[in-house]
Amino acid sequence: MVCAKCEKKLAKLATPDVYRSTTGEQHKDRKDVGVNKLIKKEDKSTHVCKSCKNSVMNQNKYCNYCAYKKGKCARCGKKVIDTSSHNMSAV
Repeated sequence: MVCAKCEKKLAKLATPDVYRSTTGEQHKDRKDVGVNKLIKKEDKSTHVCKSCKNSVMNQNKYCNYCAYKKGKCARCGKKVIDTSSHNMSAV
């Protein structure tokens, strides 16, 4: 479950601007050319779920299972739906 605000953020790509000129001088100044910024070596296992401590995707607060069960946004942790009267089961 993702809220509308975070859904807009997910639509953006983590790639460099394709409209910048790539002449030799400007191309040398950029360090991470051709590297996937979402899967870096130093940033591999730092993201964990707040409640169950399982690994999650990039910058999420909760895993999808816990977010569904609590009715929260998986990315920012904001309450999305009221689960007080629901019998939630993810199975």
